[in-house]
Amino acid sequence: VEMFMNYDCELEESNLFERTTWNLKELVELGDPSAPANRIVKGAALSSLLSIIKSIDAWAGPMRDKMAAAAASGGVVATAAENGTSGVGAQRQPVDGSGAGADLSEAERFGTAKQRKVTVEAGISRFNKDPISGVSSLVSAGIIEDTPESIVAFLRKYRKELDKTQVGEYLGHHEDAQLAVMHKYVDTEDFAGLRVDDALRRLLQDFRLPGEAQKIDRIMEKFAERYCKDNPGVFKTADAAYLLSFAIIMLNTDAHNPMVDEKMSMEDFVLMNAAATAGDDPDGAEGD
Repeated sequence: VEMFMNYDCELEESNLFERTTWNLKELVELGDPSAPANRIVKGAALSSLLSIIKSIDAWAGPMRDKMAAAAASGGVVATAAENGTSGVGAQRQPVDGSGAGADLSEAERFGTAKQRKVTVEAGISRFNKDPISGVSSLVSAGIIEDTPESIVAFLRKYRKELDKTQVGEYLGHHEDAQLAVMHKYVDTEDFAGLRVDDALRRLLQDFRLPGEAQKIDRIMEKFAERYCKDNPGVFKTADAAYLLSFAIIMLNTDAHNPMVDEKMSMEDFVLMNAAATAGDDPDGAEGD
């Protein structure tokens, strides 16, 4: 029971109880029970499953007894029925103060936590296939609010579970809602004191740039604006920072694209960006 509460009901933890019981069930169903090794494994797995059932029964026993006693005396009122609600969050309260309601509330609290986790996992799975649809489903389920702040907080909190390519596609979308999220995402970064290439690495550590040039353009434009705000004086204008940032992305693509036979040299890169950085980097740090 503690394993279920501490892992399966916690958003940041793995479903350890579910995986354990599932694997034990698979072991119980091993083929050829006549094989000595299989008999030993199947017996141990079955014994473990029975221990789990006994543990759950022991935990639920006091609650079950109190509910039965309260029901027999007519002391339990189903508030869910009175309020016209049902489901995991519905609570039953004893009118005689016996404490059955408190026990049931604990069980329902964990049930609610587990259901929330299931909803979040389903939303993440949906996001990794269709990010706009995934965000919409999470908003509809009440997991996040339909605001840039809430969506950005979700993207950062679950960055390990979210597909980096899909995050990039979402941030690069042209609709106003996604643009607002992308702007908030970039504005929550701190690029102060970083070289422009290091700032780019920080920005792109949790998502991949989308493939379309227009989407990259929107993200780089906002990045350049934020970089110049955090590092006044490095570039005279945000346009210069934008041009150099875009060029760095192009250089990276050129270097790692197996379809490009003739790679860009350092001299070519410097010449290409000479006009963009001329006079904008007083110390020469960014150009170097």
